[in-house]
Amino acid sequence: MSTSQDDHSIPVIRVRGARQHNLQGIDVDLPRGQLVVVTGVSGSGKSSLAFDTLFAEGQRKYFATLSLGSRKRFPILPRPDVDSISGLPPTLSLSQHRGHLSLRNTLGTTTEIDDFLRQLYARAGVVHCPHCGKVVSSQTSEQIVNRVLQFPERTRLMLLAPVWDRVSGANLEELFDKLVADGFVRARVNGELYDLNDAVDISPADEHTVEIVVDRLIMKEGIQSRLQESINTTLRQGDGECIVTTQQSGEEWVDHFFNERFACAECGISFPTVHPATFNFNSPQGACQECGGLGSIVLSPKTGSPESSANRIVDSNPCPKCKGERLNPLARKVIFEGKRFSELQRFSLDTLLDFFEHSLIDNTATADIKTTAESTSCFVPDSVGSLAAEKVIPEVKSRLHFLREVGLGYLSLSRQATTLSGGEYQRARLASTLGTGVTGACFVLDEPTSGLHARDTGRLLNVLRQLQNRGNSLIVIEHDLQTMREADYLVEIGPGAGTQGGQLVAAGSRETFVTRDTLTGKYLQRTHLETAPTSDSKDKPSSAGQLFVKGIACHNIHQLDVEIPLGQFVCFTGVSGSGKSSLLIDSIVPAIKRFLRNEPVELKLQGAEQIERVVQVDQRPLGQSPLSTPATYTGLWDIVRKLFTRTREARLRGFKSKRFSYLSAEGRCETCRGRGVEKIEMQSLTDLWVTCPTCGGKRFNAQTLSVRFYGKSVADILQMKISEAAQHFDKLSDMRMILQTLQDVGLGYLTLGQSALTLSGGESQRVKLATELSKQQIPRTLFVLDEPSSGLHPADLEQLIVLLRKLVEQGHSVWVIEHQPQIIAAADWLIEMGPGAGEGGGKVVAAGSPVELSREGGTATGELLSDWFGQ
Repeated sequence: MSTSQDDHSIPVIRVRGARQHNLQGIDVDLPRGQLVVVTGVSGSGKSSLAFDTLFAEGQRKYFATLSLGSRKRFPILPRPDVDSISGLPPTLSLSQHRGHLSLRNTLGTTTEIDDFLRQLYARAGVVHCPHCGKVVSSQTSEQIVNRVLQFPERTRLMLLAPVWDRVSGANLEELFDKLVADGFVRARVNGELYDLNDAVDISPADEHTVEIVVDRLIMKEGIQSRLQESINTTLRQGDGECIVTTQQSGEEWVDHFFNERFACAECGISFPTVHPATFNFNSPQGACQECGGLGSIVLSPKTGSPESSANRIVDSNPCPKCKGERLNPLARKVIFEGKRFSELQRFSLDTLLDFFEHSLIDNTATADIKTTAESTSCFVPDSVGSLAAEKVIPEVKSRLHFLREVGLGYLSLSRQATTLSGGEYQRARLASTLGTGVTGACFVLDEPTSGLHARDTGRLLNVLRQLQNRGNSLIVIEHDLQTMREADYLVEIGPGAGTQGGQLVAAGSRETFVTRDTLTGKYLQRTHLETAPTSDSKDKPSSAGQLFVKGIACHNIHQLDVEIPLGQFVCFTGVSGSGKSSLLIDSIVPAIKRFLRNEPVELKLQGAEQIERVVQVDQRPLGQSPLSTPATYTGLWDIVRKLFTRTREARLRGFKSKRFSYLSAEGRCETCRGRGVEKIEMQSLTDLWVTCPTCGGKRFNAQTLSVRFYGKSVADILQMKISEAAQHFDKLSDMRMILQTLQDVGLGYLTLGQSALTLSGGESQRVKLATELSKQQIPRTLFVLDEPSSGLHPADLEQLIVLLRKLVEQGHSVWVIEHQPQIIAAADWLIEMGPGAGEGGGKVVAAGSPVELSREGGTATGELLSDWFGQ
């Protein structure tokens, strides 16, 4: 099916014959330099068009522009299944998939604001002694010699000159040749000693720290003259810095730092020169040695001993050395305008922006700064530091401004990226991109309004318009009706999901699209919206019971008491950052879980005995590798494996159930170790996963694949869509229940073996929900869901609402955090947090039925419902 542009004078991205995944030969023209919304029911093919066709082709074309030498390091990217794409600008993807984030990733590192703050503190910060607190000053070479002469006699030592802080491994050989020519024979690289005349086996892809060994000495009488000469040479080579490393008992060597700039006159202790890396908790130069820059000590689940691997975290305690600040003692004692680096990290972004808006350096003439500083006892950097601050602060303020505009002002730079929702993570990257000033690109975004209250959506749209006004094109997958009404151009893919979708249902400007007789068009015309309920039973909680919680104090919530109905569909809502998650996810739910385990509970709970079980269905990934799939998570694969062991061929060969697990060495492809794909490290770019050349993505070896169950191999079944599998296994009751529930939550379009890494947060959440719903004889359960509307079209939401109501009818309690008006309007009871975000929130501003809130108005959600119900 094809479409033509309404205005032929506008340049377009012309797509012809797109057949990627379930797309059925789509022809479409997308206007460049405009906000284009791609919509449709879940699984219709939106991502196949936007990400797997347009972005994939843009990425492929980018790699084609690299030099031949660079291209040899990367795999040949397959061309998307499309006849042609013309007019495509360079593409950038901003999806909700967070990939392999670790505890070391924070909002500050994700947005690159930390990079600017490190420059600021390194150039304009004042160093204080970690021991006495006095300002650190410089030392002369004679003072350094006198300090070294105080080492005990017979002490073995080496004099090192730090010459390169972050040198590329690819340049090491050339640099070593230069050092040899200058007469040096040894160097320390990343703490390891090397002979410069020997071949050095060091990764060329990484960055390294290099220090020249200027001299090796043993302390004894009469060495002062040689020591003075060697220290002078070391200071010249090290640009004023000198490292004296001494051998302790055994083989241990300890570094002592000296330089002509930084030394404490009170304590006589020298410190290394402060660099941006000094404030990087992900580098050896900046990280706290006790916790390695994590800010906490990870405990092993079995022994309670410190555990070095961040991937095996079960529990943790704040680091006793850095108190959670992540940095070494010196970095923790550098001050800029009265604040330490870690203090700025903990500020909310709104507070941090206010701090820099009132910065003395950025907002006051130099002549006035000194006067103001004297009256406030605030340190003012020298002219070099002031110049650096004047350049850095505007960059920081610009990024903070964009972060606030996309609705993230309540977060802090120290917030771990792993705790951000998919929507928060995507908007953080969007704000970071705006700060770089990219122009002439095509941005592909996945539901940027996810997690935003309707009040905040308008601000996000303004940010998208700013990106558009710079000459960029925006292709946005979205289900939010407000965003669709603001789009320049809309494309609907459908009409159904999976094989029932993949067609171009409609495309056109927003004025013409609203008049189209399509599923989305009807929602935009409001002909599908339910009228406001009028039953008195909806105006008050049911008699199923109440949970009273007293004394809630968490984040921005201070001593709050709340009453929540049980046996009902309760929605916690409010503007972004108002305290919904702090109230429910961080306070109430953990307290109920502790109560059910008969553990001490800090909060006062009344009525919790009416709950027998808590199921928390969040949007975290099903797993952190391609080995996790919907089939493995739901338990379907265990059933499939047993079915294959009963086949005649498996019995003849002696294949047991383990043989049909791609985690087992017996049955898996050893090249990819059962993943079906191999990871290609892309250094500065996002890592690529490419199909395994041995098994072709089938995960298993040839012997395992030869066994068939009703004509299908294990790989064939993994590649089935859930809707196909439901038909194929409709005679097997234990599988039929799980597969039907997966379809009921709108996931029939997923394949059984689809990698968890490719699932959105909303899809992961619905897989978890379906797993719970498919269980039989569930005790009286409290189901807690965080933004279940994520990734769902308004038509899909109607199905989800029916499913949630069915749980309530069965006697369960359903509590959801939600911003989507369709879900909010369908709830039995609402608890609205607010009135603002961060410290401006943390209070219950309204509680009642949707009808009550819509009638009363006066709150963000009340106004939203009043408009929704047409009151």
